[in-house]
Amino acid sequence: MVRLRALPSAVGGLLGPHGRRAVILVGGASAAQLIPLAIAPVLTRLYSPEEYGILAILGSITAILTAVAAGRYTMAILLPDNDRDAVQVTGLALFIAASASALLLVLAPVAAWLLDGVSVVHRLGGWIYLIPVAVFLSSMFESLGYFGLRKDKVAEMARANVLRTTASGGTQISLGFLGVGLPGLLGGYLVGLASGNARLIRIYASSLRTDRLRWSRMRAMAGQYSNFPKFDLWANLANSLSYNVFAIGVGVIYSYQAAGQYALAYRFTALPSVLVGVALSQVYMREAARRVQSPELALRAFYRTTTILAAVSVVPMIVIALWGQEIFGLVFGPQWRLSGVLASAMVPLVAARFISSPLTSVFLIYGRQRFFLLFQVILLATVLTTMTIAFRVGWSLQGLLVVQSSLMGGLYLGLLYFARRTIMQSAASQPAVSQSDTTARQDDRQPDPAVVEPPVKPVVEPPVE
Repeated sequence: MVRLRALPSAVGGLLGPHGRRAVILVGGASAAQLIPLAIAPVLTRLYSPEEYGILAILGSITAILTAVAAGRYTMAILLPDNDRDAVQVTGLALFIAASASALLLVLAPVAAWLLDGVSVVHRLGGWIYLIPVAVFLSSMFESLGYFGLRKDKVAEMARANVLRTTASGGTQISLGFLGVGLPGLLGGYLVGLASGNARLIRIYASSLRTDRLRWSRMRAMAGQYSNFPKFDLWANLANSLSYNVFAIGVGVIYSYQAAGQYALAYRFTALPSVLVGVALSQVYMREAARRVQSPELALRAFYRTTTILAAVSVVPMIVIALWGQEIFGLVFGPQWRLSGVLASAMVPLVAARFISSPLTSVFLIYGRQRFFLLFQVILLATVLTTMTIAFRVGWSLQGLLVVQSSLMGGLYLGLLYFARRTIMQSAASQPAVSQSDTTARQDDRQPDPAVVEPPVKPVVEPPVE
C-alpha cells in the first residue's frame, strides 16, 4: 500500500515531469491556502468586516503597485538559455523592485497630504507607510519564486507558501486574541510576506556563490528582455487594476464594511484558482516555453491544462452559486452572510477567470504582448465603466457584481479562444516535424536532467530578448 506522504510522488510518476511539478506545486499551494481556510472562522470572529475592508484596500493597492515594481522582469527569469543569465535577470528584478519601493516610501507622505480628502486614503492614515514595504516583499517573493521554479526547486517553493500562510495566520490569531484589532491583521500580513522570502532566498543565495551579480550583465539582460517593461508591464498593470481596483471602489462607493464583505467573498470564491490555478500557471508556462517549436505538443498541453481546470472548477462553483449565503453565514458567522450573497453573484467571472488565466502565458511565449495588453485594457474599461454606472444609477453591490461578472466572464472565455488560436497559427507556420519536436516528445517520457533549461528560446516578435 502506498503511504500517504508518498502519494504525490506516485501520482507524479504517472503524469510525467510536467505532472510531478504540478502535483508538488498544487500540493504546496493547497496546503498554503487550506491553512487560512481552516483559521478563517476564527479570524472572522476576531476581526470586523470593516477591519477586513481596510486590509483588503491596503492589499489591493499593494498588488497594483507590485504588478509594475520589478518592471515585469520576473517573467523573463525562465527564459535565458543558462542559469548565469537567469541569476542576473533575477538580480535585475530585485534591484528595480527595491528602487521602486524606496521611491514609494519617499512619496508616501506627499500622497497622504495631497489625497487626504479622499476617504480611502484618509481612513488608511499612517498605515499607508506599510505599502512600500509590502510591495518590496511581494515583488521579492514573486522574483525568487520564478527563480526557484527555474531551478526545479518546486518542493522548496511549496514549503515557502506553507510557511508564508502559517506565519501570517498564526500572528493574526495571536494578536487578535490579545485584542490588538487592526494592527494585528495588518502585522500578520507583513509577517507572512517576510517569512516566505526567508525560505526562498536560500535558493538564490546558493547560485550567487558561483555566479555573482555584475552590473554590466544586468544592463545587458535589461536590454535583451526589454519588451517585458515595454509591453507586458502595462498589460499586467491593467490586469492587476481590473482585479484589485474593484475592492478599492467598493470602499469608496459603498463602505469599508462592504469592502470587507466583498474581500472575504472573493477570496474564498476564488480559492480553487489559488489552490490550483497559480501552480498550474507556473508549470504550464515553463512547459509551453520548452515546446514553442513543437506545436502539436503545445496544443496537447493546452488542452490537458484546460480540461483539468474546467473539471476542478465545476463542483465548487455550483455549490457556491446555490448555497453561498448559507455556507458563509454558518462557517464565518452571521455578520458575514452578505459575503455569501456576493460570492454567488461572482461565480461566472471566477469560473471563467480560473479556467483561462493560467493559459494566458501563451501570449507572452508567442510574442503576442500587444494583443494581451489590448485585452487587459478592455477588461479594465469594463470594470471602470460598470462601477461608474453603479455609482451614478445607484445599483446595489450585488447588482453591480451580477452585471460585471457576466460581462467579464464572457471576455475571459473569449481570451481562451484566442490563446488556442495563437498556438494553432504557430502550428500552421511550422508544418514539418523538427528536431526540437522529437526532443520534446522524448522529454515527456524521460525524467528531467539535474539542471532543467529550455532546449529552445521562445519565438517572439518583436524580439523579447
